[in-house]
Amino acid sequence: MKLRPDMPIAQRVSIIEDALALALDLGPEMSVEPGLYPGELCVWVLNGPYEDTRSGFSLHQIARELERLLS
Repeated sequence: MKLRPDMPIAQRVSIIEDALALALDLGPEMSVEPGLYPGELCVWVLNGPYEDTRSGFSLHQIARELERLLS
């Protein structure tokens, strides 16, 4: 489904979130996986090239910000 200006914001955000999940799931260095809350998806990124720790960023929050910038 493509974004259209007449869509409700929630639907636009959902489409952007789905696209981000596909675009950002790049393997072990950066992957899309469940977040801390039920139903939440996050992009998880290694904190450094020689570290075992990762930081998670909510796809929904990123999608909301992109929707705001694209409107």
